[in-house]
Amino acid sequence: TEGGRKAYCNGVRTAFTHLGGDTLINHWFLTEPIPTYLASVAISDYEEINSTHSGMPVMLMARAGDTTKLKNSFTNLTQTYDAYVSHFGPYMWQKMGYALTTQGAMEHATSIHYPRSLVNGPLAGEDIMAHELAHHWWGNLITCKTAEDMWINEGMAEFSSHLYEETIYDRERYLETVQDNAFNVLKTAHISDDGFWALYGVDHDRTYGMHTYQKGAMVGHNLRGYLGDSLFFAGVTQLMNDHKYGNLDSYEIRDELQQITGYNLSSFFADWIFQPGFPQFGIDSVSVIPSPIPEYTVEVGVSQRQRAATHPYTNVPITLTYFGAGSHITKAFSYTNSDTSYSTSIPFEPSFVVINFGSEILTGTSSNQLKINSSGQYDMLRAMVKVNVSNVVDSAELRIEHHWAGPKGLNPMNFRLSSNHYWTVTGDFGGGLDFETHLNYSRFPNNGRLDEDLLSHSEDSILLLYRLDARSPWMHYPHYQKNVIINPNNGVGRMELSKVLKGEYVFANGAPNIGIDENTQKVKFKVLPNPVDSALKVELKRVKSNQVYRVYNSQGILLEQGMIEKGNKEFYIDVSQFRAGSYTLQIGNSTESFIVAH
Repeated sequence: TEGGRKAYCNGVRTAFTHLGGDTLINHWFLTEPIPTYLASVAISDYEEINSTHSGMPVMLMARAGDTTKLKNSFTNLTQTYDAYVSHFGPYMWQKMGYALTTQGAMEHATSIHYPRSLVNGPLAGEDIMAHELAHHWWGNLITCKTAEDMWINEGMAEFSSHLYEETIYDRERYLETVQDNAFNVLKTAHISDDGFWALYGVDHDRTYGMHTYQKGAMVGHNLRGYLGDSLFFAGVTQLMNDHKYGNLDSYEIRDELQQITGYNLSSFFADWIFQPGFPQFGIDSVSVIPSPIPEYTVEVGVSQRQRAATHPYTNVPITLTYFGAGSHITKAFSYTNSDTSYSTSIPFEPSFVVINFGSEILTGTSSNQLKINSSGQYDMLRAMVKVNVSNVVDSAELRIEHHWAGPKGLNPMNFRLSSNHYWTVTGDFGGGLDFETHLNYSRFPNNGRLDEDLLSHSEDSILLLYRLDARSPWMHYPHYQKNVIINPNNGVGRMELSKVLKGEYVFANGAPNIGIDENTQKVKFKVLPNPVDSALKVELKRVKSNQVYRVYNSQGILLEQGMIEKGNKEFYIDVSQFRAGSYTLQIGNSTESFIVAH
């Protein structure tokens, strides 16, 4: 080099050789073997920031005007290093080094090139600093064998750039980061990479796309969730030690981790690595049976759907969290290979139940859960809604889930349901919670093209359906207006809900009242027995057209709905799970009250 510039390379500097004037030879030596793509040279009029940490030389290189900003931006460098040593094993290199460059970030062993644009004093680019350092385990110490295995390098380094937050900050910040990352994967990865891809064998044009990085990080978190912290961190530490300075492919990673941990990873790799798409797990039903001890036996039905996957996911560890009595309790289960129900005893009657509340496993559901104490507007970004609360009594717990797969269930009117998504609204509304929201539809990339299956022509036939849970039929929702926004052919709009009920919502194609006279016909009927404890019989004069029936409690909350076919003279409603109290049955524009007495 000349002109006052110096060269910074892999390893440690062993000598300068002066060739006369300002011309230098800079001598560097790296003792550890590296793949050729990690060799590097950075040349500039650098100033050095030298220090040591736990006996390890640390060398940061920047031009004089950037040194203060570099130090401020790298405040947490040594803590991040300590976190990775704790999680993945010893740092096997001669120094930690970063050299500022004009563009790009690259994990050159011991001499990371780091973009000057991220060194701005605050910690905005800190995750990139952490990502590149993590490569000294994922990518530099063990290296993917082929480009098809790039998730081992980039996905696990990106996972590590989330993991460091748990040590530097706290568990809550880490969980927010991994949930936000999963939301972006579900919404954007198939748009950015032009399709749904398996992590292994990603097309070469998309080797460095969102699937490799962001979905790879999501799957890294899930591998941690499958194994548990003790097995996961001990397993990857042993993996690093056994294969340091070596190359591994996806199958070898599976087999080595399986041998080290004793955990059968065949299902995990078959589901998360070797096939595209993702699963979505939903709660179909919650049944509560008082027990004599006093405890409550709670049975929760769980079902799986997939989006863009080639087979169902099996042997998935899940948790069910039961909320009620001002607290919550979590139980662990395993979803083996078919939809089922899980039964357990808890010391209180739950208000609602959540799958994987602690985000141990990230699947095809993104959600927000809020404690609401006052009226106002609340953003629920991962649920893709904003809610406008007009009234809350005391405080309420509101949870909205956006599911990234189409629902199943009873569909007596043969609506064409969305194949891509639906919502669940649940929570503990306490003494009362009234709010409005908008559910947006779109066929464009910025919304993940979620509704292109329903918007191939105009928006005239798109509508909003509702059900209480998977045991109830999908019916047209009564409390909304469709806003097509400018015109009905532009492929975007929203459903404006004036009232939001607990239950599930989905977009569909169809005419809302085909074959149904809803709330327009005077229907004569009577209910018996009254009071009732188990089965309510409804006798009615022969109805002239299909009708919707709805059951409300004394607070006006919809508990059940269904369809009565034309010509029917009687039907039964199971009220055995209803609390004792007064209720209203509505058919057409007629109502009858009844009392449940257990």
